[in-house]
Order: sequence, then structure tokens, then C-alpha cells
Amino acid sequence: MIKVLHVVYGGTGGAARIVLDIAMHHDKRFEPTVVLLGYQVNPNYLSELRESGIKGEALIKSRKWDFNFLLRLRKTIRFYNPDILLLHTPVAYFWGRAAAIGLDIKAVLTVEHLAMKNYNGLIGRWINIVQSLIMSDKTICVSDDVKAVVKKELFLPDDKIEIINNGIPVQKFSEATLRNFPQNKPAKIIMVSRLDQQKDPETLIRAIALLSQQGIDVKLDFVGDGTLKEDLEGLTKDLGLTHLVSFLGMRSDVKRLLFDSDLFVLSTHREGLPISLLEAMAIGLPCIATAVPGTLNVIEEGISGLLVKENDPVGLSQAISFLIKNPNTASSFSREAQKRVLDKFNICRTAREYEKVFDRILALSNLDNR
Repeated sequence: MIKVLHVVYGGTGGAARIVLDIAMHHDKRFEPTVVLLGYQVNPNYLSELRESGIKGEALIKSRKWDFNFLLRLRKTIRFYNPDILLLHTPVAYFWGRAAAIGLDIKAVLTVEHLAMKNYNGLIGRWINIVQSLIMSDKTICVSDDVKAVVKKELFLPDDKIEIINNGIPVQKFSEATLRNFPQNKPAKIIMVSRLDQQKDPETLIRAIALLSQQGIDVKLDFVGDGTLKEDLEGLTKDLGLTHLVSFLGMRSDVKRLLFDSDLFVLSTHREGLPISLLEAMAIGLPCIATAVPGTLNVIEEGISGLLVKENDPVGLSQAISFLIKNPNTASSFSREAQKRVLDKFNICRTAREYEKVFDRILALSNLDNR
């Protein structure tokens, strides 16, 4: 049995979701464990781990520079004694690679989930460069766009990088059927994401204001929570949109909410390969996303959805209006989007690709130890 320890931050974002799905779909040769890091973690995520029969635990940080946290993480890694240590998200990279120094681990891998260009400033960038070059056997990028940024920002050679696209459990969406668009009046728009600086919900709210001024009948649901929620609620009130925009918070029935919606929008600043967008496409929703690295790997502009410029509420409102006024085009996008996700972004394929990387690295490790 090959022991794989996944370390990820928080438990609420797309990275944590993909970690859980990969762990659930590993081949029987692999024994996965998941450790959550953060100032607070999502208890529902830990419950889902347990219900799935996957070992997992949480390690809570009390402050930014917490030496005791480093010692506890090192003790946890030693306890599980993994063959493969897989680190997801920047917090896990930094603390996990440091905690693993000197431990008998056959391979340490990092997974870059975001096409992120600043890496927490100059110091954070150089720490990541040194750790990636010296303390990681491989860096896995979740899309071609992420690889392009990683190569440029971290100076990693091709032989240190693997590309493995994120995937979703497509069998969960096998009953999804394409519906008349829109099925609701007013048309119901949904965005599923954290409400933080990485995303751009403000632009979507301003787009809704423009549509309202034009007499286009829409409603918007935000599913998710985050540091921007209070400010966004204030903006919604200031624009007189409280009857049109709802903040639903963290939900366990996201799939049902997607089924009940007409249109999915991902207004964002940076992505890796967004899980929420894949799920909306698999459901059969027509989708609009900001044209940033990550979404460009998912939506084929004008074929499986629409892409709009970043920070452009006018362009976003025009895209929403276009789909509402052209239901046949919206339905065509839905068909192509659903087919694209079911064909290309299957979590079973993603898990097998990770396992191929594990096998190659472990084979090299065994040769080195002869």
C-alpha cells in the first residue's frame, strides 16, 4: 500500500474540493490521508472525509508565524509516515516543505492551483522559488495557464513540472438534462465561489445594476462566504439591489441550487482551473466567465460559453443580456459545455494521472536507494 498525505489550507475552496475528490477516487493501491491547515477550518469538510472513509484531521494556526504549528505539522507528517507528501495551496507549500525537512519521505510534491503572479510579494516569491527548486521533487500545475505562470515566476525547468487538469466526479451529474432557457422569470443567475480578493463579485453586482436599469429581469444568488461579504452586502444596499441579490453563504446543496438556476457567472481575477465552473457546465448551465488564466482552459469562447474582460461590468451585463435574449445560443453553449466537461474533466482521469506521477517518482526513488 502506497501512503499519500494531502495537505491543504482551509477546506472551503476549490483546492480543498479537488483534494477530497482525488482522495475518494484513488486506486486501491493508494492509502490517502488529508490534513487541513488554517486559522479555522471547515467542519463540514472533515465530516465529509469521515463519511467517505478517508482519514483526516485539522491543524489550527494561532498566528502568522507560529513555530509550534510547524512542530505539530512535522509530528503529524511523521505519524502518518507517507511515501508521497502532496502539498496544495501556498500555506501548505511553505509550512509543509519546512516541516518535512529530514523526514524519510520518498517524494514531496507541490500542486499549483492558481495562476498567481505575486506569490505574496518579493520575499514570498523567492521563498517559493528556493523551496520549489530544492525541496520539491515535482510541481503539478492544474492547467496549461498555471504552468506558463509557474515557469515564468518560479524559474522551474520543464522536467520539474507536470500538468494534470482538475476534474469533477462526472457520475454525480449523469442525470443532468438540458432545460429550456431561461426556466425562471426573472432569469436566475448564480455564482459559486469564495467572496475574497481572488474573485470579483463586485463587478457582477454592478452588472446586475446595469441590467436592472435596462429593465432586464434577473436575480442573482451568491453561494459562498469570505472576507468581502460584508462590503458586498453594503454595495448591494447602496445600489438598491437587495431585492435582486441574495447572499446564501456556505451551502451543502450546491448541486440543487445549480439545477434551479438559469445562468452561471464566474467573475474573478485569477484562477487555476475552477471547479465551480466545471460543475455548472456539467449541470448544463450556460456559463460566462472572466477571461483570465484558468478559465481560458475551460471555456471555448463562443462555443461552450462566453468570456468577458476583467473588471468590466458593462461587458458582463452585455454578455448576460445577450444570452437571455438569445435562448437558442444559450442552449447550444450548454450542450457544448456539458459535452466538454464530461469528455475532458473527469475526476477518475485526474486521479489516474496523479498516480502515474507517483509511480514514476517512486520508481526513481527506489533506483536511487539501491
